[in-house]
Amino acid sequence: MCYNGDMSEKTEEFEAFRARMQAFHLPRTKELPNVGLYMDQVLGVLTDYLSPLEIGRRDDFITSSMINNYVKQGLIKPPKNKKYDKSQICYLIVICILKKVYAIGEIKTLLIVSSADKDRDELRDAYHSFCECIENALHAPSFPPIDWQEELLRPFGTALALSVGMKIYEQQIIALKTAMLAEMASEAQNKEIKQ
Repeated sequence: MCYNGDMSEKTEEFEAFRARMQAFHLPRTKELPNVGLYMDQVLGVLTDYLSPLEIGRRDDFITSSMINNYVKQGLIKPPKNKKYDKSQICYLIVICILKKVYAIGEIKTLLIVSSADKDRDELRDAYHSFCECIENALHAPSFPPIDWQEELLRPFGTALALSVGMKIYEQQIIALKTAMLAEMASEAQNKEIKQ
C-alpha cells in the first residue's frame, strides 16, 4: 500500500508540532505559585505546563489518583494540610515527564539517587538543570556527543533528556502514521465500494 494522501499536510502538521516543541518551556521554581495548592489546583498547573507534551490522550496524563499513589510510594512528600508546595510540584513535573519513558520504580530510584544528600538550593538547581536538558532535547532533537564523565556528575543528564525528547517526537510520528494508514484504508474501502 502506498500513501496517496496530502503529504504536505502531514509535513505541515509535523512542522507545527516541531514549532510547539521549539517554544516549549518548563516552569522554573520562581514561576510556580508561592502558596500551597490544593489537588485540583495542582492538576490545573500540571496540565497547563505539560499538556503540550501529550500526544493523543490529553485528559489522563495526570490524575489525583496518580498523585496519591506517588505519595504512597514515596516519590513525593505528602501534602501539608492538603496543600502541595513548589518542591512537590517540581517533583510531579519531573515524574510526569519521566513516566513517558521510564517505569515508576525506575523513576523512584532516579529521584532517590539524584536528590540524595542535597539541600534545598541544590535540589532547586537540579530541577532547573532537568528543565534545561528537557527543553534542549525538545528544541533541537539530535544526538550530540555526550561527555560521559560530565554526564555521571549531573543529577539529570543529556542522555535522560534525549530519551524523553525522542520519545515525544516518536509519539507524534506514530500518531501521524496512524492517521495516514486510516486514510489509506478509507480510500481502499471507497474504491471497493465504487467497483
